[in-house]
Amino acid sequence: MGLVTRIVQPEELMAEAQALAHSLLMNSPEAMRAVKQLLAGHSATRLDEEIEDAIAANSHQRSSEDFREGVRAFLEHRRADWPSNHVKV
Repeated sequence: MGLVTRIVQPEELMAEAQALAHSLLMNSPEAMRAVKQLLAGHSATRLDEEIEDAIAANSHQRSSEDFREGVRAFLEHRRADWPSNHVKV
């Protein structure tokens, strides 16, 4: 799937994994769920279907409250307060 982005020494692995986890936690929870769903179905579909799914997911995310908050936070030079973090599951 091409998910390897770095190779580190064994003694650096935990620190690198924690840094990656921290950076992922800073993302919109709604967007992260969408990415996980796309990746989970990746090997079961054909490329043209995957591209269509990615386009639909991207369109949906760009119309979400999390997207609007992300843009506002970027323009205001502050950390985003993701609305999807406040949704009760």
